[in-house]
Amino acid sequence: MDTSYFEEFIILAEMQKYADAAEYLSISEPSLSRHIKALENELGVTLFDRTSRRVSLNIYGQIFLPYARQFLSLQQAYTQELLEAQTHQKNTVVVGTLYQINDLLSQFYNYDPSIFIVSTGLGDTPETMAEKMRSGKCEVAFLPDPYTYENEFTLLPFARDKFVAVLPSDHPMAGRDSLHVRELKNENFVSFMEGAYGDCAIKNLCNRAGFTPRVSFNADSAQSIISFVSEGMGVSLVFENSISPIVTESVAVVPLIPEESVDICLCFRRDVPLSDAANKFVTYVQEHYFTEREQ
Repeated sequence: MDTSYFEEFIILAEMQKYADAAEYLSISEPSLSRHIKALENELGVTLFDRTSRRVSLNIYGQIFLPYARQFLSLQQAYTQELLEAQTHQKNTVVVGTLYQINDLLSQFYNYDPSIFIVSTGLGDTPETMAEKMRSGKCEVAFLPDPYTYENEFTLLPFARDKFVAVLPSDHPMAGRDSLHVRELKNENFVSFMEGAYGDCAIKNLCNRAGFTPRVSFNADSAQSIISFVSEGMGVSLVFENSISPIVTESVAVVPLIPEESVDICLCFRRDVPLSDAANKFVTYVQEHYFTEREQ
């Protein structure tokens, strides 16, 4: 059934003259007549009583009229919603991150509020984040040491950070200038969500120091880790810059020896052009945030 004929049916029902309805619809009378006839054939009933000069709805037309109007109303509603969703999609960029970029996202929003940022990455690893980019689930991502992906992703250096030990302020090693990860062998650890990048990084650092960490709590954010550590629930290993804004007097931050540093890069696929929204985000980061860090 050609639902475009519904509007013609409604107009003819209101005007009751083929000539007037055809002129209003900017089509010929024969075309309008064919369309109404096709609609009637599809429905299996006639919709109008016809005279030589006018038409009027018969019982079937009176039954069909409110449904035709309801359909057009629904059509206008879903068309508008689809258009809004399409516009929203064009102005949306999904940013994957395994690194704390809240300040950057806030700055970008103030710079261009028309672009919506959807952040993803909680519980991810570099491998799962890379797969999200390959599948189109996110366009750009901040990844730690992503050099194994340099053949398929463009890598823009964003930051260099280092892991530090976070201890309760009353811990015996809290006043130290530095410590080796192996000195934490007998400690309880507060880690990130099991399997997430932060959790894997903590376990990798400990494994390289010769032991498997005894994880007593898993947290969903650096803020939660600081909170748990401050309450004496364990120690942790986190990025220094990620926690610097949220460190309290209840915790001590101790550098590691040897230094365990990581490069963070802004990454996106080489083989797929960025959307306008993602391109604006990348350009902003390059022109504003990178420049600020270099000064």
